[in-house]
Amino acid sequence: MASDAALPYLQAIVFLITVAILAFSLSLRRRKRNLPPGPAGWPLIGCLLQCGSQVPLKFHEWSRKYGNVMSLQLGSQLVIVLSSYDVIKEAFVKNSNIFSSRPKSYAVARVTKEKGINTPWVKWKHTHKFISKTFREFGLGKQIMAERVRTEGDILVEYIDSRSNTPINLKHVFANAVSNITCSMLFGKRFDYEDPDFKLLLQMSNQNVVTMMQASVLTFFPFLWYLPTQVKRNFITAQSELVSYMKQKIIERREQFTGEEPENIIDAFFLEDKEAEWDDDKIIELVHTVKGIFIAGTDSTAATLLWAILYLVLHQEIQDRCYSEIVKAIGYERHPEIADRASLPYVDATGTAGFSSFRERGCESVWVPHP
Repeated sequence: MASDAALPYLQAIVFLITVAILAFSLSLRRRKRNLPPGPAGWPLIGCLLQCGSQVPLKFHEWSRKYGNVMSLQLGSQLVIVLSSYDVIKEAFVKNSNIFSSRPKSYAVARVTKEKGINTPWVKWKHTHKFISKTFREFGLGKQIMAERVRTEGDILVEYIDSRSNTPINLKHVFANAVSNITCSMLFGKRFDYEDPDFKLLLQMSNQNVVTMMQASVLTFFPFLWYLPTQVKRNFITAQSELVSYMKQKIIERREQFTGEEPENIIDAFFLEDKEAEWDDDKIIELVHTVKGIFIAGTDSTAATLLWAILYLVLHQEIQDRCYSEIVKAIGYERHPEIADRASLPYVDATGTAGFSSFRERGCESVWVPHP
C-alpha cells in the first residue's frame, strides 16, 4: 500500500526530470545556431565523458574534424576552443582588448569572493596595469633581473652537483629555483632550498593547483558546491592554508615597511595606496593578488625548463653544439650576459625553436580559459 501511494510522486519526479533535460537540450540547440561547429554532447553533462582522460588529444582530434575554432558544452559551461597559432594570435594579440579577461570559475569565485586575479576585469585592469609597471621597475627584462637569475642559477647548479651520486627530481629543484626568483620580487628575499618555511610554501602552492584543477567539476556543475563533497573540502582547505600563510607574510612586511622607497612588489602596493586604511579586507585583496602572481610565476616556467632539459637530453648533438658555442663566445670565467645574445646565434635559434615546439606540443597542454 505504501509503495502504491508513493508511485504518483515518483512519476511526477521522473516527469519533471525528463522535462528539465528536454528543455536544457533545446536551449543548447538554439544556442548552437550562432556558434562555431563542434561535437554534440549529452544532456546536462555535455561533452565531459567524451573528453576522456586525455583532454588535449581529444581537442586536437575534434579540431581536425570541426576546424581550429569549435564550440562544445562542458556541463553547464559553453566553451570555444582555439586550436591553431593563427587564430590564437588573432584573439589574444590583435583583439587582446576583447579577450583580456578571465571567465568566472564558480568555485574559485566563491572562495576568493572575486578578489585578486579573480576580480572582474573592469576592476582588475587597473591592478593589472600597476603590476606590469611594478614588475618592470623591479627588473623584468633588465640587468637586475639577469643578476637575480644568475645568482639563483649558481645556487641551483651547486645544489644539483652536491647530489650527483643520488637520484634527484628536477621538477622539485626547478620549482625551488623559479619560486625563489618570484619570492625575491614579491617579498624581497630568497629562501634556502631546505628551509622548512619555504618547503611549506611550495607544498601549499602545489596543493592549491592540484585541488583547483579537481574543483573544476564545481564550475561545470555549480549545484555540487552545495553538497558536502570531498573535492569541495580539499579545495577550501588548500585555499585557506595558502591564504593564511600569505596573509601572515604581508602583515609582517606591512609592519616593517617605512613608507619610503619600496624594496619589493608588496611594498610597492603599500606605497601605491599609502593613504588607504589597510584593514583586513584590504589585506585579503592583496593576499589573493600575491597568491595569483606566485602560482602563475612558478608552475609554467618550471614546466618549460623541464621540457628544455628533456629536449637537450634527447638531442645530444644539439646540446654539444650549444655548449661549444657558449664556451667559444663566453669561456669559463664569467656568466652569460643579455648582451651576449648576438654572439650566440645557434643557442638563440635553439631557444626560439624550442619555444615554438612548446607551442606545438605544449608544456601547458591547455591554456588558461578566457571569456
